[in-house]
Amino acid sequence: MVRTFRVTIPSLARAYVLGYAFSLVYGFTLPGSEDGDQVEEIFDLGPDYITYDHRFENDWSDSTQYYFRSDINSQYRLLRKNPSIDLNAPFCYNSPIGIKCFKGNEQHTHFYTDEYNRMAVSISNKEGTLQMVWFYLTIQFTPFNLQLLEHGNKHIIKKRAASHIINKRVADSIPEKKEYIVDILAVVDYSIYKKIKDSAGGNESVTESKIRFYFAHVLNGVNLRYATINRSTFSITVRLAGFFIAKEPTDLSFIQTYDTTDTSEQKVDGKTTLKGFTKFLQKTKDLPEYNHAILFIEYTATNTRGSILGTSYLSDICTFRSVSLVVDHGAYTPCGIAAHELGHNLGVRDHDGSGIAKNCPASKNCIMSPSSALIDQTNLEHSFQFSECSIDQIEKLLRAKDADHTNCLTKPRRVPQIHMFIKPLLATMPGEVTDVHAQCRELYGEKSFMCPPQTAEEMCYRMYCYDPTHEKCAIVSEQMAAMGSPCGNKKWCYLGKCVYDEKAPSGIDDCPYPDLPPPGANCNDARAITCKNPLFRNKCCQSCNKDALSGNTCEDSSIRINDLGCQEFILRYGAQACATENIRTYCCSSCQSATQSSPSSVKSIRKTGSITVIQVSSSSLKSSCEDNAMIRISGMDCSGYVSLYLDQACRQPTIRQHCCGSCLPYD
Repeated sequence: MVRTFRVTIPSLARAYVLGYAFSLVYGFTLPGSEDGDQVEEIFDLGPDYITYDHRFENDWSDSTQYYFRSDINSQYRLLRKNPSIDLNAPFCYNSPIGIKCFKGNEQHTHFYTDEYNRMAVSISNKEGTLQMVWFYLTIQFTPFNLQLLEHGNKHIIKKRAASHIINKRVADSIPEKKEYIVDILAVVDYSIYKKIKDSAGGNESVTESKIRFYFAHVLNGVNLRYATINRSTFSITVRLAGFFIAKEPTDLSFIQTYDTTDTSEQKVDGKTTLKGFTKFLQKTKDLPEYNHAILFIEYTATNTRGSILGTSYLSDICTFRSVSLVVDHGAYTPCGIAAHELGHNLGVRDHDGSGIAKNCPASKNCIMSPSSALIDQTNLEHSFQFSECSIDQIEKLLRAKDADHTNCLTKPRRVPQIHMFIKPLLATMPGEVTDVHAQCRELYGEKSFMCPPQTAEEMCYRMYCYDPTHEKCAIVSEQMAAMGSPCGNKKWCYLGKCVYDEKAPSGIDDCPYPDLPPPGANCNDARAITCKNPLFRNKCCQSCNKDALSGNTCEDSSIRINDLGCQEFILRYGAQACATENIRTYCCSSCQSATQSSPSSVKSIRKTGSITVIQVSSSSLKSSCEDNAMIRISGMDCSGYVSLYLDQACRQPTIRQHCCGSCLPYD
């Protein structure tokens, strides 16, 4: 979770923040330090602003004390400046003169971390404006408004020397925790680079920005999963060391694709590609310093048993085989896959439910389950966590490497941590930039869109997308709305859950996502009458809420039926035609005033361009035909499924049997 604060400080004004007084009220003791360092200031943070004494741009504290408060707890955090943190990870690619790397030029931001590595803070001081961004690894810690004492128009806040504040030590009972840091080199194949460049209209600068943003959040998703390891003995942090981008197909020449007769998609052999990747890294110089490399590819990867989502070497961290391969089709779906493959490299040899992990059921769908099941309410709590069996295996390997002095994860490296990589990137979550329909288009092509979920919360852990190739709603492993996707009023998706956050956008709880684009729906037809239809409203809720609720709820729509307007149609075929729900809905006013009747029924519905044509026969209408309310087809009820696939759905005998009412117009 990200919090951003900005306050402009007048050059002649000095403001200090409450701190010591709160420590007396709540009874907190402040941690000392082994080397006797002094804490220079105390700050109290609220969600809207902080006050800070004016500083020159090059004046920075080595350590700073912040006071955090929430509805759950209140505590001090000692934050120390981390000089090894670089704001911009190296961005590397092949050039005519060899590998070329470049970094950003941000000079006014420094990074701080707390001693438990549960909070990361960046502080910027630019021309008298102080901006802070901090990242929580727990979503329950939510600051609330800071109430400052006032006297006239000035804050009454007393500043005290650090020697008067830090007078006690952290309790000796806190066990020493070993921190392991995995520095990831993200190697992006040409297949992904080209896809992103095409979406950027060929603009190279925009392409590189999109790549930085996307993979910063992918690796952040991996880091958040490892942050759930709740052991007092060790922790694992995943950081982004840098990129290598294949801007030409030949930059990663070891990737050899092949075609199959059953499909037009290009595939690669996973094992062969992983070996080629290992050799490429061994012979390639001038790459950013890292201890694990991940190759991201768009192609389908295979092994002898079929398609795979990723592969890696077992228990080979800190060796030349500290590598993994991950298939990435977009929409931030590879986070769990990358965490899984890294887990194998970190020592997980047995999946949940097998071998020494047999006591950890695979059905819980933890990260190291043998296959990634679709997430639902029964496994949601576990799908972003490692099982105890997996954690045991990881700790065993890391301790063994500690014992024989081959553990490279304890050596400090001058690279940025992924949870505070670049402020402009992680301060904005993916779902704020890319809506759910655009996420589906990344996966299934330009004609795709998100199929309306049963509840807004569902899309946070299970998002169905319309697959235009197969003309149905589809879902694959790890397909969920990206973090930051709105799921209600002041709510957004976060690690599979729909959570409340003051920083989330305002909206309507039952209408958090955009209207379905064509061909999913034609929301330009939103009228008071059409919005009475629950199916239409579910697809076009934004348009219905915006334009249609105040209008007449019984009016004729503009569609043509047998090339006749509603009034002409009812006059010709009689009031009995209104017994069919579709005609009654679209011709409400004419049906309401009809005085004539003639035996007729709807025979079929077809669309020609933007005109809906309803064929009517003179046979009597079936009135005893109803849908089976208990069934769901691809997560939809009968009316939803039939409305999406029209007469194609009703050609199937089973669907016609259970969805008789919805299929009635297609008789």
